[in-house]
Amino acid sequence: MGSMNKKNSLPLGLVVYLAVAFILPLWLVFQMKSQGVASGDSANPMAGFLVVGLSFLPAIAAVIARLVGKEGFGGAGFKWMPGKVFWGLFLGGIGIAWLAFAFTALFGWAEIDLEMTAWKAEMTIALKAAMAAQGVSLSDLPPGFIEKQVGTTAGAQWITMAVGPFIGMFLAIGSTYGWYAYFLPRMAVRVGRRKAAIAVGVLAGVAASFMVMVAPEAQFMGHSVEEVALGSGIQTIFLAIIGSWVFLRWGSIWATGLVGASLGSHLAPTGLYLANPESGMATPFGLALWIPLAVVSFFVLKGDWSPWEDKTELLIEDAPPIPAKDL
Repeated sequence: MGSMNKKNSLPLGLVVYLAVAFILPLWLVFQMKSQGVASGDSANPMAGFLVVGLSFLPAIAAVIARLVGKEGFGGAGFKWMPGKVFWGLFLGGIGIAWLAFAFTALFGWAEIDLEMTAWKAEMTIALKAAMAAQGVSLSDLPPGFIEKQVGTTAGAQWITMAVGPFIGMFLAIGSTYGWYAYFLPRMAVRVGRRKAAIAVGVLAGVAASFMVMVAPEAQFMGHSVEEVALGSGIQTIFLAIIGSWVFLRWGSIWATGLVGASLGSHLAPTGLYLANPESGMATPFGLALWIPLAVVSFFVLKGDWSPWEDKTELLIEDAPPIPAKDL
């Protein structure tokens, strides 16, 4: 890590990181889009790589950048978080998801569908189409087979809400180790904490929007591709600001991952209880979610960004201190 303060060694690491974590995924998305490949196309190896591999590219990029820049692997943010922080982030993410649902219902941006009738109808059509594509005759299936499959999938949403936050915060290491443990502190040293957080949000938001462009429309719960792309990008920007604050305050990639995992685990299931969502307004991709995320982000940006305790190990050795007033 002693070589970190050599001229151009840090910029080189950041350039390498952005090339692998940002430019490469966008190039792959463009390639897939030009070939008409959806990320859910299991028959296409590139599609499978997009779903699994690209989610880990930021972490891979961080490892490559550390090696190229001869930075070592200190300050990676693998420490755990205090118990109160864990439960606060856990309940906070869930609360935002249900608040978005409440906004959608309150302003009439979708019809409440507690029986999930609309979603089950869509799932039934999609399941029949998938089986027909595989050469399975519906007449050969046992009576009620499709209905049971749809019912099982619906019930699984409650399992997702229960265990999703705990599993998701570990699976998020692909992005948290890259964007937060590597890119964020190095940008914070150069431009300040808040500006670095916004940079993480914009870059990750653009990447998220482009990823949506090649996703199968069946995942969008009645929303258009453009709406989901815009919604995913905007919510990623807000979440990145919140996640950056969490990381720089507590120095834990698990804490940062828990924010998105708690929100995401309840966001999609709550959307299944809505029918005929209004474009650009209803949760989980519209204004109903942007409002609470924007409010939290605003107070985060105006709040205290100093470490909860001494976490100088998160920063670059021999680098100048992070500016106190960085907006």
